[in-house]
Parts: sequence; C-alpha cells; structure tokens
Amino acid sequence: HNQISELDVETTSKMIYYSMFELPDWYNCVVQTLQKNKKSKGRKRKNQQAEIQKPVIIVVFEDFESFPSAVILDFVKICSYYVCKLPLAFVFGIATTVSAVHRSLTYAGTSLVEIKLFKSYPTKVYLENVLSKVLVTPNHRFKLGFKPLSLLVDNFFCHDFSVSSFISGLKYAMMDYYYTNELSILSMPHETNQDITTTFKQKTKALSHQQLELIRMLPSFRRYVDGLPGKEQKQLILDDKILKDKIPQLLLDMEQYHQQFFLVLRCLDAMTNILPRHPLGKLTIEVYLRCLQSNITEEEDFKDCMKLLGSTCSEELVSFLTSCIQAVEESIDNRSNNQLSEILNTLTNLITKLRTLSDGPEIDEQLAENTVENGQDQKPITDRFKLQERLRLLSKRKRKPTRFEICRCEIVEQLTELFKKYARCPSELPLFEVFYYDSVSVLKQHVAASPRMAIQKALNDSSFYLQNNIDDYDQAPDICIAHQTLIDRKKLVNLQDWMKDFIHEAKFVDSKALCSNNMKSNRKDKRTNKQKQYQQQPEQHEQELQMRFMRAVSELQFLGFIKYSKRK
Repeated sequence: HNQISELDVETTSKMIYYSMFELPDWYNCVVQTLQKNKKSKGRKRKNQQAEIQKPVIIVVFEDFESFPSAVILDFVKICSYYVCKLPLAFVFGIATTVSAVHRSLTYAGTSLVEIKLFKSYPTKVYLENVLSKVLVTPNHRFKLGFKPLSLLVDNFFCHDFSVSSFISGLKYAMMDYYYTNELSILSMPHETNQDITTTFKQKTKALSHQQLELIRMLPSFRRYVDGLPGKEQKQLILDDKILKDKIPQLLLDMEQYHQQFFLVLRCLDAMTNILPRHPLGKLTIEVYLRCLQSNITEEEDFKDCMKLLGSTCSEELVSFLTSCIQAVEESIDNRSNNQLSEILNTLTNLITKLRTLSDGPEIDEQLAENTVENGQDQKPITDRFKLQERLRLLSKRKRKPTRFEICRCEIVEQLTELFKKYARCPSELPLFEVFYYDSVSVLKQHVAASPRMAIQKALNDSSFYLQNNIDDYDQAPDICIAHQTLIDRKKLVNLQDWMKDFIHEAKFVDSKALCSNNMKSNRKDKRTNKQKQYQQQPEQHEQELQMRFMRAVSELQFLGFIKYSKRK
C-alpha cells in the first residue's frame, strides 16, 4: 500500500502537457466509449451507430477582452487545421461590443470562423426568477423580513450582481432560521395528501410548554392579545390548552393572507409597469420591499400611482385588468379560496364595465351636451374685454365627466379598496415571526464581508483565529507584536524607537516560550534548541529580531495600517 501511494504521488506531482496533435485520438476514444454504452443499452435497435450524434468540443473564453489578440489569433489558426477531425465551437464572453472580436482576430481570424451573435439576460432577470419561485410565492412558508432581504438585494445591486452569492445568502438565512428558531417547526411544509388545518393541529399539539412561552413572548402575538377582551387575554396567557386551540387558526389566517397578499402584489407590479416613471419601482422586488416595510397604501407614492391610473387610456386599463385576471385564475387553479374568488369577481366586473363602453359619438351624451352648451354661448365678440370675460366664465364652468371617466374613477376607487384590504404589511399579523426570518445582524456577519474589521480583530486578538490560549506567548505572530507596540505609540513614531520596543517585546515572548517548553519535559521542541543557540550567540539573535521586525513592518504596510512619512 505504501509503494502504491508513493507511485501515485510521483505520477501526480509531474505535470503532463498535452498538445492539439493528441486531442483527436482522445476525442475518438471518448466517442467510441459513448457508442458502446448506447449499444449496450439498446441492442434491439438497428443502425444505432448512425443515430448517435458526436458531441461538440466547446472552448469558452470567459473574458475575451483580456486575452492578447496574437494568442487568440494563433489559437484559431491552429484549431482551423483540425476542423476535419474535431467539431470545435468557441464561446466568446464579450462585455463591451461585437467589434472587440474584429479588433482581436482581424480578417485573417474572422475568415476562419462562423460568427453567430447571442445575448444573455441581465442578472436582475435571473434574480427576479429566483425570487418569484422561492420568496414571492405562497408555496413556501419560509420568508425573509425587510432588513435581511434589503441586505441581500443591496449586496446584489451595489457590489457583485451575483445570483449565486444571493442564493448562498438565502441558504444561510434558511439554515440559521431552522437551526436557531425553535418555532420553525410550525413553518415546515406539509404533506401533499394531508389537509393544512390538520397539519397545523398536529404540529401545535407537539409543542412543549417552553415553546408556548416563546410564542407568548413574540411581539406580534402580544399586540394581538392586547386587542382582545380581558377574559380572553387571561386565558391565552395562562392556559396552554386554549392557546393550542388558538394557534392553528392564527397559522391558517397567515396562510390565507399569503395567498391573497402575493396575488395583490402581482397586480401592484402590473400597475406600476403601465405608469410613467414607475413610482413604486421598476422591479417586483422593490414593490415587495415596500410592502414588507410598511403599509404601502399609506405612502405618498401609492397615492401618486392611483392618480396616474386615473388618467390612463382605456387600452392600458384593459391590458392591466386582463393581466390581473390571468394571475387570479392561475392562483385559483392551484388552490381553492373564497377570497380569491371575490377578487376575481371584482376584477371581472370592472373589465366588463370598461368593455361595454363603445367608442361611437352617439353614446357619450354628456360630451354631446357639453358641446351643445358651448355652441350656444359662441357668439361673435369684437370687444377684447368681453372676450376675456367670456373666457373667465368658461374656465369656471365645470365640465360634466364622460361615461368613460366615470367608469375609470370607479375602477380606481375599487382597486384602492382592494389594495388596502389585501396589501397589508405582514408584520401586523400575529405570529409574523414564525414565518419571517429577521436576524439581520447574524446574516450581515456571515454574508457582508468586512475585511478591515477582521484584520483588526486578528491583530488585536490572535488567539481568536489561531484557536489557542491567550497564555501561549510562543504562538504570538510577529505582526501582532509590531501592531501592539505601534498602538502604544502616538500617530507619528520613529522607526528606531519602534524597533527597540519590538525587540524588547519579542525577547520577552521568546523567554516565555523557552520557559514553557522547558516545563514540558516529555517532548523536545526545536525552538528550545534555538533559544540556547541565541543565548550563546546574542549578536545573531539581535540580527534575526531586526529581520523579523522589518518583515512585520512590510506586512503592516501591505495591509494599509502604516504609511511612510517624509517627516522625522
């Protein structure tokens, strides 16, 4: 076994270089193994070898602009000689424009390749897909609160635009939620063939007295209890049996609220898309964050949205209501809910009223009356003062609204009531903390990197990262000693004085290490022998301490803790 491991180490340690000359043989071997596997799986089929398509070798240039043009041009020319033997395809990742390909390859290279242009979606589109499938949906009970979700979204838009880092932050939040929260058992998914009410009842019965006390201490539950009569308050606070009977109803109310809330959220997002300047935000996540923070119907931007909706044309209103009805119908197909049917009936009545208005001139009686009244008043006026008086009177006269305007006002009023009823802030409901993760400090500590604070903590307390005892002076790094002596000084320090302090502290550390090693007689440390040599040769020890000091200073300068100054 030892001989085999030594042989493996020797073979893996040597670098093996391959060339394009060996690539066709390797490719043919891969194709032959694939054909054998296909034949073994389906021997009864005829002409199996002809049906198998040979795989394509794809070479991806992730950052095309960073490659030297001469290298890419030589690589394309070399690959062109093997086109008859190898099916090759290049993927160029271009961050600027397509002209970068022509600048790098020139005509000699572009004549050898067939260029096809394709574009990938922006990263915010993929983020919206992740949110719509994981968070902005009633299918999953785990949700993120306003502050954790704002942290992840700000980290996405302001730092890296990485969907994978957003997903990793979401995974950590979910892990911390189910690991630290004892009440997370109530938000676990239920079985498909089991009713939600029975699932909530079974989970509530399994709660202990300590978990019930945690529910009583929740701020949302305390607000809910404060709004009840005195007798019910006493029963819910003191009697565990009555509390267990009440919890399934509250959980079911939260479940129904999520079904209605996310549906109305889609309607809000569709409304902002047809309005100019997008008062509530261009993306769904922006509207969702506003709803999580506070009641969106009480904000000024929401009132501006309804004012802008009251001035839209009939085509935009019809398209908006149609998209809302489609969203409601999809939700009703997945689950049965009386509230969803009520929302569907409201939207259907609104769009029916709007479509019954025809566009002919005979229907708008109010508009015809206005034109007749204006025609009766129009008499030839030759005096400028009479004309001004006539214009002043006409400006004060109130024009009667048309049928379309009356219908549009009704639509705006009913939509406002619909949003006020179903787009409430989730934090107002009892047991809000059971479903929503709100520990932003823990998430920020593990997701949002702060290297300066980590370095500062490592220099001040090296045992935190080295995982040793504070009394083990022999394991203190030189950079920590140099940083500690620098902190003891003022802003400006002379290098000679700083080196003397460092040497003094380093000698003290080495002496402590020598004493601790001499006390452990069972093992002989190499550092003990070094200390004896240093005692015999003090000049060599002094030179080594000076070199250690210069290395620690250069490391501190690299980390940005010190800078050179021309002053003495």
